[in-house]
This record gives sequence, structure tokens and C-alpha cells, in this order.
Amino acid sequence: MALGDLDEAQAAMGVCRAAERGKTAAVLLALQRGVYVVMSEVATPRARRARLSQRIDAASVAELDALAATL
Repeated sequence: MALGDLDEAQAAMGVCRAAERGKTAAVLLALQRGVYVVMSEVATPRARRARLSQRIDAASVAELDALAATL
């Protein structure tokens, strides 16, 4: 369920990014990349998450939230 919701959000951001240029497109791309990291964590069993090259933590969430606020 969560992966499906994240995938839909990812697709919506992709459509928006395709229609935008400049700073807005760059911010949307950064947000999409953050969502990809979240999706990888959700899809990876807890016992194997340490193998992920990127993880989402409180600092990452704050950074993505600040980026989203610029739109």
C-alpha cells in the first residue's frame, strides 16, 4: 500500500516536472530523488536495510520539507 502511494506521488511529480523549467523543475527532481530513497527503504526488509547506500533520517526529511516549501 505505501509503495503504491509513493509511486503515485512520484508519477505526479514527474508529470509536474515535465511541464516546468528552471528552479521549479530542479526542486521537483530533488524531491523525486528523495522519494526514491524512501521507496527503497519501504521495499527493503528491515534486516537488509543496512545494505542500502542511502537512508532517510530526520535531517533528510527536514531537507526535503524545506525544498518542498520553496515551491
